[in-house]
Amino acid sequence: MASPDECVHRGAPTGEMTECPTCPAKKGFKTVPLHTCKLHDECTVTPALDTTIAACSTCPDRVRPPAPIVMNHGAAGIGDALQGMGAANAVRVANPGRHTVYRVSAHAKPWVDLFDLADEIGVTHVTNTPDTGEPELQVNLGYQEEESSRCEVPRWERYRANVGAPDYRIPSLREPERLRAFGADLAGSTILSPWSTDVRRTVPLAVWQELAEKIPGRVIVLCPFAESPVPFGAAVVLCGATPERVAGVILNARRLVGNDSGMAHLSGILGVPTIVLAGQWPGPMGQLFGIYPKMQYVQRDRAADVKAADVLALILAPRVDLIRQTVPFREYTADDDAEQMRHLESDQWLYEPGQPRYACSLLGAVHEELIADRPDLAKLVREAVWIARKMNDQGIPQHAIDWDDPTPTETRPPIFIPFVNRRDLLDEALASLGEHAPRAVVVDNSGGSEAWPSSRSFRVYRPDAPLTVAQTFWLAMRRAPGRWSYFHNDATVTPEVAAEVDAEADRLDAAGVPWGVILTLHDVYCLHNGKLLRERGIKPDLCLPVYCCDCDWLRQITTAGLEIIDMGNRGGRVKHHGSSTKAADRAYRAYIDTANPHAYYREKWGGLPGEETKTTPWAEA
Repeated sequence: MASPDECVHRGAPTGEMTECPTCPAKKGFKTVPLHTCKLHDECTVTPALDTTIAACSTCPDRVRPPAPIVMNHGAAGIGDALQGMGAANAVRVANPGRHTVYRVSAHAKPWVDLFDLADEIGVTHVTNTPDTGEPELQVNLGYQEEESSRCEVPRWERYRANVGAPDYRIPSLREPERLRAFGADLAGSTILSPWSTDVRRTVPLAVWQELAEKIPGRVIVLCPFAESPVPFGAAVVLCGATPERVAGVILNARRLVGNDSGMAHLSGILGVPTIVLAGQWPGPMGQLFGIYPKMQYVQRDRAADVKAADVLALILAPRVDLIRQTVPFREYTADDDAEQMRHLESDQWLYEPGQPRYACSLLGAVHEELIADRPDLAKLVREAVWIARKMNDQGIPQHAIDWDDPTPTETRPPIFIPFVNRRDLLDEALASLGEHAPRAVVVDNSGGSEAWPSSRSFRVYRPDAPLTVAQTFWLAMRRAPGRWSYFHNDATVTPEVAAEVDAEADRLDAAGVPWGVILTLHDVYCLHNGKLLRERGIKPDLCLPVYCCDCDWLRQITTAGLEIIDMGNRGGRVKHHGSSTKAADRAYRAYIDTANPHAYYREKWGGLPGEETKTTPWAEA
């Protein structure tokens, strides 16, 4: 309490004792914690420690704003602090206008700082067990407090309940593109993270050395030390890398294989396919990592019992099984060979110089060279081309068969963006996707007039001739066996919108809803259920003259019994800016002006869009 010659009102900015403007006979200290009433900037009073709104003792007609919400994570590990972020982020979202603070160990803070989850990231001052009367919310109540539920309730659910969060929200990176640039030079690699501070979680280094040798493609080993204690063959070893560098490398990675450690949590949060090797945890690993979208586990009684073969089975088997399921290994007949010869003589190999080629294109080029010099191998290569072509015809994506695919996301659906002539708008569209930009496949309809940098994170597909919207849909159906998105090049979204649409698709699938397409602002940004569309026999109408093809597409989906889900413009975050494709191309404009899509559509469906009377196209009236 203040002495008789002191007061608690505003003091001098220097913090020294000075005359109080409210009580001239007393002195005030600037060092006293100050509080500003919501309605009066000059009324400053020491705030209470609780979070309730109370009347100001100096200005009874005004109220004291709530104190900050401080969440303290007492566990020292990086993984603990990273998993606690989802609970802290949910508390912030549920309390708009409240200042939120998330405190973690000094060791974990540089990693947590990469994410946008609280107004302030601080360093914890308690370890696991809260002090009596401590005003902070405790994310981790201590091992003894939580022992009874450790194997029954997922860790992230415990964290959420401990801070009273309504749900769990994985946070976004603060600067995703800047961080991605930190790892662009190592894109498409498999990352190994062999070390953990808990020796019980550590798989023997000999296993990691074997993985570095046998995993196809480039392998990166994350080493927390200044120098690796063991060699890893031809693998690239990153020693003592900064959090920014590590996050960038993981963002660009094909997959991460790690111990039950912080790097596995980081990879999971970033949405990168992750394989966790573990042994000491008495419950299923899903209780620790199941909140992340792309996790697999190799779990034994002890981490020391994990074998390299267990991991290689997860990595290598899907590729082999995919080939077996798509093109069953059988005798390559004379008819097959004759058909393949006709294909080789008539097909044009489409590929982009300097970029990885599809397997059938590469093998086809090899075959051309072998015909004269190695006739004994020519038939064998033709058979390999035939297998690759059959896979390609069934829509198997390149990343399923090519270890060096530059796109770092294996399972997230590709985003097809048709492009003609407004590079400025396309750049805005790609930038608006944020961390989802590497999923983009730009369909370059410019006729080869655009130059694309080799350092880009997205793909470019150059057709022989410009594609219509229906032809772009057909391309997507062939290239993406599962889900795929369509995005106008003259529009913008936000990274959160793309994530929300993906999450809605996951929810619909889990609920068993037969959905065909999810719309936002009509088809400006939309996600298609390619597998179900293919099963129902839905195909783009390649004969429809330019306009109305989107209406025809949605009509087919509806009459096939599939649901069209409209998520709206997501609070104005989906915007259509408008381009000048028609105005810039005289021939294209003439074609549109002379074509009659409305007559075609009316004949096909018995009425214009919204007025259709036929449920079967071209049926007699």
